[in-house]
Amino acid sequence: MTMTATNNAVRARPFTLIEMIVVMVLMLVLMGLSVGTYRIISRGNQVSNTAREVGSVLRLARHAAVTKREYVACLFPGSELNSLSPNLRYNCYRLAAVKAVGASSFEFIRWLDEDSWHFSPSSVAIMEVDDDPGIFDGTLNSYEPIPEDDNSTLVRDVDLTSLGGGGSVANMRAVVFSPNGRLEGDSQFITIGRANFSSSSTWEIEPRDNLTVNRSTPDQMTIDIHRYTGRISYVEVSNYPLPN
Repeated sequence: MTMTATNNAVRARPFTLIEMIVVMVLMLVLMGLSVGTYRIISRGNQVSNTAREVGSVLRLARHAAVTKREYVACLFPGSELNSLSPNLRYNCYRLAAVKAVGASSFEFIRWLDEDSWHFSPSSVAIMEVDDDPGIFDGTLNSYEPIPEDDNSTLVRDVDLTSLGGGGSVANMRAVVFSPNGRLEGDSQFITIGRANFSSSSTWEIEPRDNLTVNRSTPDQMTIDIHRYTGRISYVEVSNYPLPN
């Protein structure tokens, strides 16, 4: 047999069963790593995308307040007695015309015709709407039954019948813009994170790991609204100020 024929015979040798199994195992490992990475990126994007969608609606609220020459609020159902199912609490928002009735307090007038209900993904919650950035809760795995919304701007007599709730709900969290485009009341920060408000009135946090002082769910983002210009900025956990 010549050298050329020998080389051709070597090249034509089929893979052994063991070699094929090794290749298949390596492919499965690589696929598993890729899926895991995709899920992490996808979940992170859910929080970021929801924050930016809320930011877009806030810009619409400010524009409507200026053009209509009236107070416009972005309402966020939460812990108030609204008769909503748990999967709707902390997961939806909508624009409404309101009127001032006191310091950081407003009364519902009507829903804006040009807007409808917006819903966040099932694994993402609008956790706080108040006057501090982020959630400075040091608990592990779960929150107190009611989130820490400190000094929120509130709207009363809100009609939630379109969502299956009450027709005159009091003390609903809101971000309110005046006819001159300025932010009204106390609510200046909106914190959005990967968590669910459960039927037992507790927070289910993902992932369940050791949480630091200024990280409740590690996957969260805060919307910061400039009080005078209405400028929207997005603050990640790594840029949160330390609590006092």
